[in-house]
Amino acid sequence: MVSELETGIRVYQDQLRAYRENIEDCQTSINELRDLKKKYEFIVTQSANALRGAEFNLRRGLAELKESNKPGSATNVAGYEKRLRDGRASHEHVAQYIRTMISDTIPSTEAQFEEQLRRNRKREQEILSLIDSTTRKMNCMKEQAYPSQN
Repeated sequence: MVSELETGIRVYQDQLRAYRENIEDCQTSINELRDLKKKYEFIVTQSANALRGAEFNLRRGLAELKESNKPGSATNVAGYEKRLRDGRASHEHVAQYIRTMISDTIPSTEAQFEEQLRRNRKREQEILSLIDSTTRKMNCMKEQAYPSQN
Protein backbone atom coordinates (compact mmCIF):
# COMPACT_ATOMS: atom_id res chain seq x y z
CA MET A 1 0.00 0.00 0.00
CA VAL A 2 2.84 2.40 0.81
CA SER A 3 4.49 1.78 -2.56
CA GLU A 4 1.18 2.55 -4.29
CA LEU A 5 1.02 5.84 -2.44
CA GLU A 6 4.62 6.62 -3.38
CA THR A 7 3.77 5.88 -7.03
CA GLY A 8 0.73 8.15 -6.73
CA ILE A 9 2.87 10.94 -5.32
CA ARG A 10 5.32 10.63 -8.25
CA VAL A 11 2.40 10.79 -10.70
CA TYR A 12 1.10 13.92 -8.94
CA GLN A 13 4.57 15.46 -9.05
CA ASP A 14 4.79 14.80 -12.80
CA GLN A 15 1.38 16.41 -13.27
CA LEU A 16 2.51 19.32 -11.14
CA ARG A 17 5.60 19.85 -13.32
CA ALA A 18 3.43 19.82 -16.45
CA TYR A 19 0.99 22.36 -15.00
CA ARG A 20 3.84 24.60 -13.88
CA GLU A 21 5.33 24.51 -17.38
CA ASN A 22 1.93 25.40 -18.80
CA ILE A 23 1.59 28.24 -16.30
CA GLU A 24 4.98 29.58 -17.39
CA ASP A 25 4.02 29.27 -21.07
CA CYS A 26 0.73 31.11 -20.47
CA GLN A 27 2.50 33.92 -18.62
CA THR A 28 5.08 34.20 -21.41
CA SER A 29 2.30 34.37 -24.02
CA ILE A 30 0.49 37.08 -22.06
CA ASN A 31 3.69 39.13 -21.81
CA GLU A 32 4.38 38.68 -25.52
CA LEU A 33 0.85 39.84 -26.38
CA ARG A 34 1.30 42.94 -24.22
CA ASP A 35 4.61 43.69 -25.97
CA LEU A 36 2.97 43.15 -29.36
CA LYS A 37 0.22 45.60 -28.43
CA LYS A 38 2.83 48.24 -27.56
CA LYS A 39 4.65 47.62 -30.85
CA TYR A 40 1.41 47.94 -32.81
CA GLU A 41 0.56 51.19 -31.03
CA PHE A 42 4.03 52.50 -31.92
CA ILE A 43 3.58 51.47 -35.58
CA VAL A 44 0.25 53.32 -35.83
CA THR A 45 1.81 56.44 -34.32
CA GLN A 46 4.87 56.31 -36.57
CA SER A 47 2.72 55.67 -39.63
CA ALA A 48 0.50 58.65 -38.82
CA ASN A 49 3.59 60.85 -38.37
CA ALA A 50 5.06 59.66 -41.68
CA LEU A 51 1.75 60.29 -43.42
CA ARG A 52 1.58 63.84 -42.05
CA GLY A 53 5.12 64.50 -43.30
CA ALA A 54 4.35 63.09 -46.74
CA GLU A 55 1.11 65.07 -46.96
CA PHE A 56 2.97 68.25 -46.00
CA ASN A 57 5.56 67.68 -48.75
CA LEU A 58 2.91 66.79 -51.32
CA ARG A 59 0.83 69.85 -50.45
CA ARG A 60 3.88 72.07 -50.75
CA GLY A 61 4.69 70.55 -54.14
CA LEU A 62 1.05 70.91 -55.15
CA ALA A 63 1.00 74.59 -54.18
CA GLU A 64 4.20 75.23 -56.17
CA LEU A 65 2.73 73.47 -59.21
CA LYS A 66 -0.49 75.45 -59.03
CA GLU A 67 1.43 78.72 -58.82
CA SER A 68 3.76 77.87 -61.70
CA ASN A 69 1.03 77.49 -64.34
CA LYS A 70 3.53 75.62 -66.51
CA PRO A 71 2.28 73.40 -69.31
CA GLY A 72 1.25 69.98 -67.96
CA SER A 73 1.00 71.25 -64.43
CA ALA A 74 -2.71 70.38 -64.28
CA THR A 75 -1.81 66.74 -64.91
CA ASN A 76 0.87 66.89 -62.26
CA VAL A 77 -1.55 68.53 -59.82
CA ALA A 78 -4.03 65.71 -60.40
CA GLY A 79 -1.23 63.18 -59.82
CA TYR A 80 -0.24 64.83 -56.53
CA GLU A 81 -3.85 64.95 -55.38
CA LYS A 82 -4.27 61.26 -56.23
CA ARG A 83 -1.12 60.36 -54.28
CA LEU A 84 -2.47 62.30 -51.30
CA ARG A 85 -5.78 60.43 -51.41
CA ASP A 86 -4.14 57.04 -51.99
CA GLY A 87 -1.61 57.57 -49.22
CA ARG A 88 -4.28 58.62 -46.75
CA ALA A 89 -6.53 55.67 -47.72
CA SER A 90 -3.65 53.19 -47.46
CA HIS A 91 -2.65 54.52 -44.05
CA GLU A 92 -6.24 54.39 -42.78
CA HIS A 93 -6.68 50.82 -44.01
CA VAL A 94 -3.53 49.62 -42.23
CA ALA A 95 -4.19 51.74 -39.15
CA GLN A 96 -7.74 50.39 -38.85
CA TYR A 97 -6.46 46.81 -39.09
CA ILE A 98 -3.87 47.48 -36.39
CA ARG A 99 -6.40 49.29 -34.18
CA THR A 100 -8.67 46.24 -34.44
CA MET A 101 -5.76 44.04 -33.36
CA ILE A 102 -5.07 46.37 -30.44
CA SER A 103 -8.67 46.76 -29.29
CA ASP A 104 -10.20 43.36 -30.08
CA THR A 105 -7.92 40.50 -31.07
CA ILE A 106 -5.07 40.98 -28.60
CA PRO A 107 -7.29 41.57 -25.53
CA SER A 108 -9.47 38.59 -26.46
CA THR A 109 -6.46 36.30 -26.84
CA GLU A 110 -4.91 37.69 -23.67
CA ALA A 111 -8.15 36.98 -21.76
CA GLN A 112 -8.10 33.38 -23.01
CA PHE A 113 -4.54 32.92 -21.78
CA GLU A 114 -5.39 34.54 -18.44
CA GLU A 115 -8.35 32.17 -18.01
CA GLN A 116 -6.14 29.20 -18.84
CA LEU A 117 -3.56 30.53 -16.39
CA ARG A 118 -6.21 30.83 -13.67
CA ARG A 119 -7.41 27.24 -14.27
CA ASN A 120 -3.84 25.92 -14.27
CA ARG A 121 -3.00 27.69 -11.02
CA LYS A 122 -6.15 26.30 -9.45
CA ARG A 123 -5.24 22.77 -10.60
CA GLU A 124 -1.68 23.32 -9.36
CA GLN A 125 -3.07 24.03 -5.88
CA GLU A 126 -5.30 20.96 -6.05
CA ILE A 127 -2.34 18.76 -6.98
CA LEU A 128 -0.22 20.25 -4.18
CA SER A 129 -3.03 19.44 -1.78
CA LEU A 130 -3.22 15.86 -3.12
CA ILE A 131 0.53 15.44 -2.73
CA ASP A 132 0.35 16.78 0.82
CA SER A 133 -2.56 14.57 1.90
CA THR A 134 -1.11 11.48 0.21
CA THR A 135 2.27 12.11 1.84
CA ARG A 136 0.62 12.45 5.26
CA LYS A 137 -1.35 9.27 4.69
CA MET A 138 1.78 7.43 3.60
CA ASN A 139 3.78 8.69 6.60
CA CYS A 140 0.96 7.65 8.92
CA MET A 141 0.94 4.15 7.40
CA LYS A 142 4.72 3.93 7.72
CA GLU A 143 4.50 5.04 11.34
CA GLN A 144 1.88 2.35 12.05
CA ALA A 145 3.94 -0.29 10.29
CA TYR A 146 7.20 0.76 11.90
CA PRO A 147 6.46 2.58 15.18
CA SER A 148 9.28 4.84 16.27
CA GLN A 149 11.43 3.56 19.08
CA ASN A 150 11.14 6.60 21.39
